[in-house]
Amino acid sequence: MENNPIVFTDEQFGSVRIRENADHSIEINAEDAARGIGITTVATSGNVVVRWDRVNKYLRSFGYSGTVGKDDYIPENMFYLLAMKANNKAANRFKEWIANIVISSIRRNGCYATPRAVDNPDFPPKLSARLATVKIGEAIVYILTSGDLIPTIPSYVDDNNDFGLRR
Repeated sequence: MENNPIVFTDEQFGSVRIRENADHSIEINAEDAARGIGITTVATSGNVVVRWDRVNKYLRSFGYSGTVGKDDYIPENMFYLLAMKANNKAANRFKEWIANIVISSIRRNGCYATPRAVDNPDFPPKLSARLATVKIGEAIVYILTSGDLIPTIPSYVDDNNDFGLRR
């Protein structure tokens, strides 16, 4: 599988380069992530630069063993942990968006998609072909899959709990 970055752009959060790995996990460009959640400072030149010392300090506190810089990528979960750890205007806007829009949409609709994606006439067939459902109590949650495997199902899902998996 090619690991070429895809660029996602959002008016509020800017652009971010994302790569999908062979196991369908994703990695986010460390510089784009740091800039998007405001782990930056203004250099004496007047340029806004990433505070790599702070990014790497936070990543180490989460158990991430590498050191990242300009052209590196970080796992998706490390991005979310960075956003939760950062305490600035940009990070707080991102956290509010996740809490107020994304999670609420997932609870109400079983998935989150931008209005532009939902308005795309190809959206339902492409999405429905890749959905698996997970029943948690009375709630049904839709999970995007790739092929026959469901890589996003947590490892604690097994026959000894209330999760009923169906395709």
